[in-house]
Amino acid sequence: MATLVGHEASVSCSAFSRDGSYVATASLDSTARLWDAAGGKELAVMAAEPEDWMDPLVFSPNGRYLASGSMKGTTARLWTIPSGDLVATLSGHRKEIPDIAFSPDGRYLATSSLDHTAKLWEVSSGDLIGTLDGHDMWVVAVEFSPDGRYLATGSYDQTAKLWAVPSGELVATMAVDGESWRSHWVLDVAFSPDGQYLATRNCDGAARLWEIPSGKLTATMNGHAGDVSCIAFSPDGVLLATGSEDKTAKLWEVPSGRLLATLKGHSDRVVSLAFSPDGRVLATGSLDNTARLWLVPSGKLITTLSAHRSSVDSVAFSPNGQCLVTASGDGTAKLWEPAVE
Repeated sequence: MATLVGHEASVSCSAFSRDGSYVATASLDSTARLWDAAGGKELAVMAAEPEDWMDPLVFSPNGRYLASGSMKGTTARLWTIPSGDLVATLSGHRKEIPDIAFSPDGRYLATSSLDHTAKLWEVSSGDLIGTLDGHDMWVVAVEFSPDGRYLATGSYDQTAKLWAVPSGELVATMAVDGESWRSHWVLDVAFSPDGQYLATRNCDGAARLWEIPSGKLTATMNGHAGDVSCIAFSPDGVLLATGSEDKTAKLWEVPSGRLLATLKGHSDRVVSLAFSPDGRVLATGSLDNTARLWLVPSGKLITTLSAHRSSVDSVAFSPNGQCLVTASGDGTAKLWEPAVE
């Protein structure tokens, strides 16, 4: 295990580059940092304005760029890797930018914003391609389909929307109806690896599967006793994992939505999760200051990683599955070598 020390406040997110050479972390200290994944050496510090919070972070598919959103400001940024030089400031949103995503070919970057819009940018030039205007409230999630043909957005207006890329034409609206306005906010979106389904998470304790591109609801996965905090598809697309404020994670069959396993052991909310690249292991991070590794699909606990002194807000596997990074409210990130028999 290596500890990545340098941030001066809570570390909110972490990510591996596509080739596994680098780890990026973002913190409430208004910086993002680049680290050597092999030894944990700090390579670059990328600084925003004071009080800005560059979260989330996403590496471009070719590894040449790191994109950062903004939870306190109104601009997204592109940084070169490994120098950490700022190459583009993407200005145009009027409020915070809680999510960003690269298209699979790396040509476009999508941003979501609390100004009720999403925007599509050309990476090579930093130019704005178009504004996706159709939501009535905060847009908090964006993700490209695996083939790059579509962009999905999730909003507090109780809908997810599917847009054509790059035209920005609206393809489908997926509405979550209910009596409680808050409980049906769409907080996250995730495409299955084959692009046939979109998963959404909501505040009503459920995750939902939608057919793409029709937008037809195919399954509602009820079972959590609290908000669903995080979702992820397995690499082969046959499972969906959900983490919840009810202190559990669950594994569901795709596309039936059948519950396969409930992962119990955390003593507080599960706020992050990630599958290993081979799909054999699920990592979860929790407000109980631990990360845990579970066998898939049985849900058997493998080990508990308990070296952090605060919440584990982000977990991510390296592309070869031999390393796990955890980011924590204690101001550090840690690199682990998960031993799985």
